[in-house]
Amino acid sequence: MPLSTNGGCLIPLLEEFKDVFEFLPSELPLKRKIVHIIPLEDGSKPPLKPMYRLNAKELEKAKK
Repeated sequence: MPLSTNGGCLIPLLEEFKDVFEFLPSELPLKRKIVHIIPLEDGSKPPLKPMYRLNAKELEKAKK
């Protein structure tokens, strides 16, 4: 699958961090036979936990 098929959002990211990679891939890796999923129970909800501390600017953005 070419990198441009996902809207091209990977290309700028790869270019930004090209010093980390030896070479830039021309396409995404092939799909694997095993797909990792987390099975959920019907009707289950994620556990509610208190939000971690934010500064005033981050808190205001999170409230929006």
